[in-house]
Amino acid sequence: MTTCWKLTDAMHRTRGNTLWGWGIMYSAPGKGPLCTAGWIHCYDSPLVAVFASPAHVTWWHSAVMWRAERWGESKSDGIKRGTQHLRTIHIVEAPVITPAQKVRAAIYCAKTRRQTAEWSAWAAGWLNGTDRSFKSAENAACASSEVAYRSIYACATDARAAAHAASRAALLSDVTATTDIYREAIAQAAEYSARSAAVAADTYVGDSLAFDEIIRRAIQEEP
Repeated sequence: MTTCWKLTDAMHRTRGNTLWGWGIMYSAPGKGPLCTAGWIHCYDSPLVAVFASPAHVTWWHSAVMWRAERWGESKSDGIKRGTQHLRTIHIVEAPVITPAQKVRAAIYCAKTRRQTAEWSAWAAGWLNGTDRSFKSAENAACASSEVAYRSIYACATDARAAAHAASRAALLSDVTATTDIYREAIAQAAEYSARSAAVAADTYVGDSLAFDEIIRRAIQEEP
């Protein structure tokens, strides 16, 4: 058996109103495309679970994390894993990843593929802290949108997502933490960061990206 992590909503349920809990086990056929009923879904890393979940579920902001064990057939896209058998063991505290750390990780994901000179210059400025403005991030996102539309680079959509995440994170310093705008900016920064990783996973050529290492690096460099 292999340790993994499972996310449920606050009522300990997942898609199809499936109820999880201490020692509960479910099985699936263990075949077919990953995002289908042919697999039980989980994550290999708690950091990847927190980072990527906004692209996978709508209740990510109130998700409950479970330590679990899996066995049987398995399949992974580099982010999410499907397994044939899974048992949830107990609830664990989910790691916290700040919006800035998510943006840094999203940029690193996008940088795994060739990007435009304009986007790369913006990304360098964001990473070294010289320009984290909303305007520059939105300009980079718009430029990447144009490239994606023309299909010059297949990975332009992850660059666009990373820039959008940065623009939403930039809003956080300008609004009060209790406002709806702040909460929406937090949500959008998380969702765009997760999309960047998802696109990077889909377009990466070669072995799967080491997303856990990318996120750990981002956390270390962006305390």
